[in-house]
Amino acid sequence: MLECIDNFINWFKKYILKRKSSTVELKELREKYSYLMRADSIEASKEVLDIFLEYLFLVIRKHAKDKLSSQAEADAQMVNQMIFTKANSIKKILEGTEYKSKDGGVLNKIIDPIVVASMVRAVYETVCMFHIVYTKPATKQEHDLIYKLWVIGGLKYRQNFPVSQPKNVKKLEFEAKQIENLESQIESSELFKSLIETDQIKLKKQIKAKEYKIYFEDNKLKIAYWKDSWKLLGIRNDLFEGIYADLSLKSHPSYVSVFQFEQMFSKDTEAYKRIVCTNMKNCLALLSIFVADYIKLFPNILKTYNQLDTMNQLMLDCHNTLFRGTEFSINDSWKKLG
Repeated sequence: MLECIDNFINWFKKYILKRKSSTVELKELREKYSYLMRADSIEASKEVLDIFLEYLFLVIRKHAKDKLSSQAEADAQMVNQMIFTKANSIKKILEGTEYKSKDGGVLNKIIDPIVVASMVRAVYETVCMFHIVYTKPATKQEHDLIYKLWVIGGLKYRQNFPVSQPKNVKKLEFEAKQIENLESQIESSELFKSLIETDQIKLKKQIKAKEYKIYFEDNKLKIAYWKDSWKLLGIRNDLFEGIYADLSLKSHPSYVSVFQFEQMFSKDTEAYKRIVCTNMKNCLALLSIFVADYIKLFPNILKTYNQLDTMNQLMLDCHNTLFRGTEFSINDSWKKLG
């Protein structure tokens, strides 16, 4: 009897210690998550960006030889690599730039918010493109049509390039036939035929304009524009309202971007740090959304994702769920926060 009591006491002590340890670990997890999720500093942004880079590069290496069912999937796989190189380029920009002239003049290390904005805009367009072409379509027919529009648009832009070498002339001639063939496939498809006449005309205008940003809603064709493409991602509460215009304004050499540039590097305010942090929060949200959309297209990658440590899972999915809702969560890792 006494031995049973001693055994119970020993078990209970271990149980209490384990609970205390779990409580401490959960508190630390929440504190770390809160710090990284807010990304209120450039250092925190870099730390989260590193998590994305590690994951994206892991996917590239581990799934490079996965069996693909179409050229469209092969192109989607390449987009993942493009997102990685863009994110890695942003990391290099965040390291700052400095300069020392031959006569001894020095530019102290700064981070150029204009360059960051240009790169974040590139990430925005890539993530939106991926969603429009691969995630948004509700049926295979919709995806096939929009994918062909995307291909046509890219090839048509190349038709305007001046070429003189015979091999390049031959390539353009081949691509011109490819465009003609794809246009014919679209117009002979059941989906195109099912559209009302005004939508068929609208679609032909998109082809002529080298555009692919369309989607279908209630059997009607809708046209998207870069400035509001974020709405198609499922982002809630106007959280991205005006973001594309702002990124474009900073990226282009407009009058506003010039006088803003003058004000960014004041020693008193160091406004450039605040602007960089804001753009990085948007960038991290876009990367998080892409990670979720990519796994949706390639569900076999979820196994790789689930093998990551808890903090990495939380950070990769956190902005995706914050901006779009928990119904978009990759694997509900947010529940581990208690």
